[in-house]
Amino acid sequence: PEHPIGYYNNHRVMIVGSTGNWQAIIGLPLAARPGTHKLTVKVGNNSSVYNFEVAAKQYQESHITLTDERKVKPLPMDMERINREIRLIQGAKATWSEAAAPSLLLTQPVAGVYSSSFGLRRFFNKQTGEYFFNGNTIFIDHGQGLLTMYCHLQKIAVHPGQVIAAGQIIGNVGQTGRVTAAHLHWSVILNESMVDPELFIARDLAQQ
Repeated sequence: PEHPIGYYNNHRVMIVGSTGNWQAIIGLPLAARPGTHKLTVKVGNNSSVYNFEVAAKQYQESHITLTDERKVKPLPMDMERINREIRLIQGAKATWSEAAAPSLLLTQPVAGVYSSSFGLRRFFNKQTGEYFFNGNTIFIDHGQGLLTMYCHLQKIAVHPGQVIAAGQIIGNVGQTGRVTAAHLHWSVILNESMVDPELFIARDLAQQ
C-alpha cells in the first residue's frame, strides 16, 4: 500500500504507522492560533482533509539586560549578515529527507540543569529579539522533517553532510553569539516549526 503524504500549512509532515493505523506527527508553531486546524493527506491521486483542535497555552516571560546594545539594536552594517543568517536558518529548517521514520525518543544532549523552558518570551533591554547571533550552530537532520539545532557552540567538530551516530560528540558548549553566559541552546524542529524538546526526552534520561 502507498504511504500517505501529509501537509500542514503547506509544510510536509511526518506520518508514521501502517495501513489502518497511520498517525501524523505535527509540529505546531508558537504563532498557531487556538481553534480548528487542518491536515491534508494525500494517497495516490486521492486527497482528504482532517480537522484537529489546538488549545491555548500561555508561556513564561524573561527580561534580560545586555550591555552590548548592538546585540539588541543591530547597526545598519549588521543587517546584511542578519538577513543572510535568516535565509540560511529558514533553508535548514525546511530540510526534508525521505528516510525511514526516525526515533522520536531523543537523548538530552548535555548533562546539566535547564536554564529556561520552551516557549519562553525573552525581552532584551525591554525589546524582543527572535533572530540574530545564534553563534556557532549545528543542524542535524533526523529525517522526515525532524531536525535538532545546537547554538552558541564554542567549537564545531563535524562537517556538512556528515552522518552522525547517536551519542557522538559534535562540538563543545560555548558562549558565542548573543548570550549572557556559556550554555547550549538546543532546539527541536518538526515540519519547519520549533517545538518543545522535552516532548522528545524520556523522563528518566532528562533527570540523569
